[in-house]
Amino acid sequence: MKVGVKFCGGCNPYIDRKKVMERVKNMLPPGKYKFEYFDWDDCAAFIAVNGCSLACVRYPASQKVIVVSGFEIEGKQYSEDSLASAVVEKLSALTGDKIAP
Repeated sequence: MKVGVKFCGGCNPYIDRKKVMERVKNMLPPGKYKFEYFDWDDCAAFIAVNGCSLACVRYPASQKVIVVSGFEIEGKQYSEDSLASAVVEKLSALTGDKIAP
């Protein structure tokens, strides 16, 4: 399953954006997901990874977007350690894919 990913420019990050995405990848079944950083056509979902609450990442028009904004996802606060789990939960919900914890 193809998942688009875009990082912010990193001018004022509160979180380690790369670390969060590495955790997400490690929580998912190996080989099932392909993360695409440049070709966002035909993606099942899209993850916009913003280091702060400004949320400057622009993403393709899609209803299936997970927006990480510093310690928040969709207005809900998370610790940096729990952000990846929240992204995986939301990815599961958006794609309808049952991802085992």
